[in-house]
Amino acid sequence: MMCLLQIPKMLLLRETPMIPASNFTVVDVRDVATSHLRAMTIPEAAGQRFVLWTDNMWLKDVALVCRLMINTGLACVIQV
Repeated sequence: MMCLLQIPKMLLLRETPMIPASNFTVVDVRDVATSHLRAMTIPEAAGQRFVLWTDNMWLKDVALVCRLMINTGLACVIQV
């Protein structure tokens, strides 16, 4: 059985011959950090749940962004 985290790893390491037609919601990590801070400091947020997303991306587009970031030195792949 494949773990969800294995899919990005396989894409980054080019271990998969194809990219499944999957769509994901994405959010900038900076927006997540801001939301965490606001949730901790706004009393009305206590005990609430929040869903964050900025956009939807196809897995193929995620793979292209990752490849561009790696090729330009903005990201790297670390073997775990």
